[in-house]
Amino acid sequence: MKLKPLQRALRSLRAPSLVCAGLCVELVGQAAVAQSLPDPNDQPQLTAEPPVRVPTTAQCDEVVLMNKFDGFYLPNPADPDDRGGVRIGEHKAGACPGPWSKVVLHVDVSAREGINFDRVFEIYLGNAPLLSSSTSEPVGDDTNVHWQLQTDVSEFANLLKSDQSITGILNNAHFDGYFGIYYVKMTLSYYAADASNPAIDAPDYIGVLYPKDAQGLPTNYEYSGYGGFDFRSANKFVSFEVADLPKNLASLHADLRAQGHGPNEEFWWSGGKRQIEIFIDGVLAGFAPLYPVLFTGANGPANWMPIPSPRAWHLDPYRVDLTPFIGTLVDGRPHTFELHIPDAVIEDGDYWMVGGTLFGHTDPVLLQTSGALTTVPSAGNAVSESGSVSVTASRAAQWAGTVETSNGRVQTAVDNRFEITQTSVAGLANNSQWDWVTVSKTTPALGEPTTRTEARQYSMRGTLGVAGVVPSALTLGDAASTVVEGPAPYTARSSLQMTTSGAGLAANIAQVEIYCGSDSTGWNYNRMITASGGFVTSDQQDLNNCPEPEAVVTPSPAPAPVPTPAPAPSPAPAPAPTPSPAPSPASPSPAPTVVPSATLDGRYGGAMPASLALLCLPLAALSRRRQRRGMRERS
Repeated sequence: MKLKPLQRALRSLRAPSLVCAGLCVELVGQAAVAQSLPDPNDQPQLTAEPPVRVPTTAQCDEVVLMNKFDGFYLPNPADPDDRGGVRIGEHKAGACPGPWSKVVLHVDVSAREGINFDRVFEIYLGNAPLLSSSTSEPVGDDTNVHWQLQTDVSEFANLLKSDQSITGILNNAHFDGYFGIYYVKMTLSYYAADASNPAIDAPDYIGVLYPKDAQGLPTNYEYSGYGGFDFRSANKFVSFEVADLPKNLASLHADLRAQGHGPNEEFWWSGGKRQIEIFIDGVLAGFAPLYPVLFTGANGPANWMPIPSPRAWHLDPYRVDLTPFIGTLVDGRPHTFELHIPDAVIEDGDYWMVGGTLFGHTDPVLLQTSGALTTVPSAGNAVSESGSVSVTASRAAQWAGTVETSNGRVQTAVDNRFEITQTSVAGLANNSQWDWVTVSKTTPALGEPTTRTEARQYSMRGTLGVAGVVPSALTLGDAASTVVEGPAPYTARSSLQMTTSGAGLAANIAQVEIYCGSDSTGWNYNRMITASGGFVTSDQQDLNNCPEPEAVVTPSPAPAPVPTPAPAPSPAPAPAPTPSPAPSPASPSPAPTVVPSATLDGRYGGAMPASLALLCLPLAALSRRRQRRGMRERS
């Protein structure tokens, strides 16, 4: 997309912003640190998300990688041992013998020894992506930040039965005062199976979509010496050939990954929509609306400390069911998979990181299954869209197919639809919502059907300044529900809603994050974290009820009014039983406007005239954001 006039004007401020940034840093550096504040040089990061639920069976831990990421994103050609931003560990199959009921990846990260940027961080098991993430970042030369994250990797259990490499890619940047180092420790925790906790029913087949050379290695080496298996593309689509699909597939789904980067595509949500499509042999096989990803440098890193921007630590994939296509994929021939970002507006420096992982279960008896694709969307299936500043878009499609298995014919029907309502004014005021519902209904030859319905809702409300120049007052919601209905009396339900709000100037940010989750087993997890000036002020866990967000203080000047679009239409009924819709994220109380006093006290512990602070802090953030964009464009 083209830069708006206001954005172009702000970008022209680079030189004065550097001068003002230097003045601000000098004033802050001369101020004494208040004794009542926590240590400003040690800032743990955390979110309200719950830890992965694990059984109480015996636990075995395996440290698979422990290293520091201090290299540049390009290897030093003069040093054959320099691998740039890549570190490789190993998993040993004999370290923790199975069978396992769950496997969890734990990642401990600390950023020390100087300022650095928010970096994309990827972890692979062999050539399969275990986690797509990004980093928090320190905002001062003497500031250390550290955090822990974890993710359930049980579906990779069959790969873990053999020795595998563990690869971390964190392409760093070291120059012009940016010399921070990321220290990383990765641990796999295995939980034994027993009568109450059965062994993992993991996919038998895992295939990765990436362009390969004759030796089967990724061809995108030029970006980091080892670019990983998420392909970087300056185009709107990439194509992959897959030649290792089993002939006896019984089910198949894909996890699709997409991240926009560059001066425009990183911020596509400020004035447009994006979706990802997958095609198999030229036939549309699935799609998903893309949700905003705010990296922790968005509008200045202080906006996301200590609570990171939503999705920054977990760049979750979009899962689509490809089972209707099995009849066309089990012929033993290579097949072409394409990933499209059809709405992308690629300008200088813009690109998308895209990739996909295929997960398949095979028939335990047959050496080859068969089947047919019986229903496909019309060739003209596309987004229905209207509006410019206020955009309403929707899309719906259905697929059906049969698979001949050792238990007879299995019929699968997939219904996929989304609704998007976006309002954005000059990239400043945003009132947007993304709804995605996907339903898979499987009917065996004998017995009753099983229907899985997943509904996801993502929302963005408030004012987000351009490159930190305008104070932010932003609330993001992430709600989801999953319902699995099968032969009576089987049913399973789970839901979550997460609300993250923040507002403030770079030295005095106020944040609140709420996570509320429950499922049909009786599990409940309600937690609320509040923070101010970069430090946690309260952390309430094990709450009986889902709390309402507290008011978030908004500094003067007040944000521009947010236009309110017409309500998004409800998704059309799916052909399978539809559960209750995903819970709407909790709505925050109206944020009061507070005029700063004569001084602005923040986590630096210093004080300066409010008029100077209001001018300097946003411009300093603008300068850093410009540099950060350039780093991610080239990383």
